[in-house]
Amino acid sequence: MQQQEIRLDLVPFMAKGIAQNAAARRELDKICAAGGILIDSAVASRRQTYNSYFRDSDVYTELYCLKATDLIITSFQEDEDGQKAAAALDQLLKKCWKQIYTYIKTNGKEVRFESFWQFLMKKAIRLTAQEMRNLPAPPLPVLTGRGRPIKPYIKKKDMLDGDFAIFWHLTNAFGKTLTEQGTMFHSNFTAHLQAQEKMTRGQQPLALTDRQKELADELWHSIDQKLKGIPASLDEYFHTLEYTRNGSGYLFRQENFSGLPFDEIARVPVSRRELRRAIEAMAASLPEAVQATGQLKQAALDLFTRTLLIRACAMAYDKLRTLALNCIKQEDKTTVKRLQTKKLKAELTQEQKKNAMLEEKLAAKQNVLNELQLKIDKNEISRQKEREQWQAKLDEANQLLASLLASQKEDEPEMELSPETIEKIALLKVVIIGGRADWQQRLKHRYQSFTYISAEDVKFDLAVLNTADVIVINWKCLGHSLLYRAVQYAGKRNKRMVYLSNSNEKHMLEALCRECILSTAERS
Repeated sequence: MQQQEIRLDLVPFMAKGIAQNAAARRELDKICAAGGILIDSAVASRRQTYNSYFRDSDVYTELYCLKATDLIITSFQEDEDGQKAAAALDQLLKKCWKQIYTYIKTNGKEVRFESFWQFLMKKAIRLTAQEMRNLPAPPLPVLTGRGRPIKPYIKKKDMLDGDFAIFWHLTNAFGKTLTEQGTMFHSNFTAHLQAQEKMTRGQQPLALTDRQKELADELWHSIDQKLKGIPASLDEYFHTLEYTRNGSGYLFRQENFSGLPFDEIARVPVSRRELRRAIEAMAASLPEAVQATGQLKQAALDLFTRTLLIRACAMAYDKLRTLALNCIKQEDKTTVKRLQTKKLKAELTQEQKKNAMLEEKLAAKQNVLNELQLKIDKNEISRQKEREQWQAKLDEANQLLASLLASQKEDEPEMELSPETIEKIALLKVVIIGGRADWQQRLKHRYQSFTYISAEDVKFDLAVLNTADVIVINWKCLGHSLLYRAVQYAGKRNKRMVYLSNSNEKHMLEALCRECILSTAERS
């Protein structure tokens, strides 16, 4: 982002402009009331620099200058608080300096100053009659027979009202280049530069020549002699011989200063260094040839008493100003708390409305859930009944199968299998389903041509059974679903079935012999 080279510190001028704008003050109060922005620690040292500039205004404006300074300086930081402050400041300037903000933002890369400033000047305040009389006389018009020339509609604008500083700040914030830096630009720039120099200059030591130093010493010594010592407060001065000699004190008579709170300022201590500086300033303003005459010594005494009064009043005023600032800050905190309370109440009301809506939705969804749960319960009850019925049928079938196998075992005597018979059995296409894994493993070593389906292989391919001559089912180690699946498939295709209830290899061979070899011989 291209930046203009700035020799000015725009912060105090922007802060004072915000403090003098009623709409900006309201926006600043809202920002402070919202909270959530931690003020940067660098603000304190910058405030001291701007303090003399802010104190030229009333206490109310000074307080808002300090608040605006906090926001502006914090907005320069790159952390989270700085980003929040920058966003808040951007919205404040957008609302309260809308013309300047819109002009700079919507323009191209270059921002023309003179053209826009002439537009602002048209909306400024017109000069008063006294100010018009102080203007330079225009050139005499050519005698053309026309009437007297009309006075121009001349406007005035406070150069330190904050517009110039805000204009320059926004120009750099949007990365624009400032052009048309003509007469009005340099006039505004010079006014701000002078105010900044006055702000930072502070109190410079007086440069006195040797003769002026001697004159200042003589005048100071004469005051010390007349007052019998340099008083450090008005109360001490009131007890001097010089004061009592003048009756009630010509400088401090109530008719001259009606309402002056002497009782409050009488005991305010005044720095002798300040009093001495006033006499040195008087000596510095006089030519070196001037002698310390009686008239000059009396003038120095009058200046001393006036300085004593002014400094006492200034210190009392500073104390009252500080008290007023603290009171306003306390009231401001109360206002902020009240605004925060109002905001929290509004947020609470909004959340309560949301909760009420959510509770209604929750109640509706709960009703739907209850209906679904009721349907699930009904289905579960019906399925439980079906399971019980099927279990009863299964138990009955198991009992029947067990009785059939037992009767078959009793009716069928043991037979002797010849090697030729075993070889014939080994040539059969036999599918063995179920039985223990170790039992199937032993059979695999001896009868490798047989097909084996373990009890865990529930989803086996039924096409395997299609080519089988006989199906052997060891039902003791077989699940119900696998058993009924195999039995149903074999029944549809008229496959021969052999049922086993143990892991006896001889029993299996005898059953295969009876089912396949002997039965085939009987048919033939």
